[in-house]
Formats: sequence, C-alpha cells, structure tokens
Amino acid sequence: MINNQLLEYIRQQKQQGVSDKDIKAVLTVQGWQPQDLDEAFYVVSNQAATTASVPVSPPSDVPPASAPSISTTQVKTKAPIFVIIVVILNRVIALYFFLLANFLFWASILAIFVGAFGKQELLKNPLTFIINVLLAPFLIGAAIVFFRKSVNKYKYGLAILVFILLETQVYRFFFVTNNRLEWTDFSNLLFYGIPAGVIYLTKYLDQKYVSRN
Repeated sequence: MINNQLLEYIRQQKQQGVSDKDIKAVLTVQGWQPQDLDEAFYVVSNQAATTASVPVSPPSDVPPASAPSISTTQVKTKAPIFVIIVVILNRVIALYFFLLANFLFWASILAIFVGAFGKQELLKNPLTFIINVLLAPFLIGAAIVFFRKSVNKYKYGLAILVFILLETQVYRFFFVTNNRLEWTDFSNLLFYGIPAGVIYLTKYLDQKYVSRN
C-alpha cells in the first residue's frame, strides 16, 4: 500500500532527474511491490499535471526578502548501476540455491533407491543422504529469501553453504577417501566457495549502495 513517504520520495527523485526505471529499481530492492509502484507513479504524475495546469502567483504584498525559506532534506540517490547489479546477483544466488536443493534431494533419493535394490555399498553411510534430503527445504527457503528484502538472508546463505561443505567433506574424508584429500575435495571447495564469495560481495554492495540511507 502506498503512503505519503513513498510519494514524496518519488517526487524528489524525479525532480533530481532520476529516471522512473532507476527509481523503481531502488524501490523494488527495498521490498515495494510492482503494483504499488505503478499506483504511486500514477498518483505523482496526476498531481504534477494538476499543479502545472493551475498557475500560482506569489502574493504581491510580501517582499521577496521576507518570504520564509523552506528547508528540504535531500534524498541521496543510490547509484543505479549497483542497484541493478545487486538485484541480478540476488536472483542468481536464489537460482543457485534452488538448483542445489533439487540436485541434493534427487541425487540422494536415487542413491538410496539404487543402494536398496542394487549396489548396497552406496548405503554404507546412509546418514549423509538423509541429511541432504532434509537440507533441501532449507535450500528452497534460501532461494525464496533472496527474492525478498531481508537483512539476514546473506548470513543464512553463508551459514547453509558452510554446513553443506563441512558435511560433505567429513563424509568423504572418513568414508570415501580414507583420510586423504583428492581433487574432488578441491572441486567441492570451489563449488560451494565461489557462491559464498558471491554472497559476500552482494552483501557488501547491498549495504554500501542500496540499504544505506
């Protein structure tokens, strides 16, 4: 639902020459819904047209020197390019968590099925498959939260990636590689470490250019 603060922000940004697209990008990151933004821009445009159609003359009996000064607080315009980058990175992170959730869930289900009816050695330690299945809803939750404005989404994403990496490496170290490190272990580190770095970068850009007032 729109409010006066939203309308005033849009007016000030338009007066500063910021395009409607950039204003909407900033407000979308801050959690405003597209239908609310469309309504707010419609109201601001109508008010501007009404004001322009009614000429207003200053009173002739008040000298310019004695006219009261109006103090306005300038709203800092956030760098539009970084706002767009943050939006894109949040969407990419959300997609990564969604795909990771499906991969871990279905790969674990398949491993349990094959182990039960064929290669029983796959079920030497079924706990890791059970953990992966239970982690899937939390990964889906991470995908959803990165579509929203939340100060804790970055911490949540980093925490769940660290947990999955540790769980995977502990299982491999003790039950697969017999206390040895292999190239697969380094690839796992990159597979989870690179997204963690992207999340940290997005958090930095969000706090510096988007969330800061």
